Amino acid sequence: MPRRPSDEAVLRRRVGSAEVMHRQMMSLIERGTSPHVTIQVLPFDAGEHAEMGGSLTLYALPDQPLLAYLEGSRSGTIIEEQDEVAELEESYDLLKAMALSPRDSEAMVRAAMEDWTPCEPPRT
Repeated sequence: MPRRPSDEAVLRRRVGSAEVMHRQMMSLIERGTSPHVTIQVLPFDAGEHAEMGGSLTLYALPDQPLLAYLEGSRSGTIIEEQDEVAELEESYDLLKAMALSPRDSEAMVRAAMEDWTPCEPPRT
């Protein structure tokens, strides 16, 4: 099962239309009700952190060692060396500790969703 930290930018940076963003927020809220999904958002006010500027995903597969995947804007790297994976897992755990609780994260997603509520154009 993949574990991927996300920061507030995924809620605030527009990708697509307001309608697309609103639907994405609704999807996050719906997925967050699954017992196998925990949504935590790292707020901007948490400040600088070790994984800024890239994406870290940890993969825990049955009967396999933990894997890490680091992704930048133009490349990605699978990390299998267990000492490096352990360091990245520690970084992930620190990000998780800095993130909002699942309840507060849901509230932030809901607030962001309101910001992306599509407006109907005025009728002429």
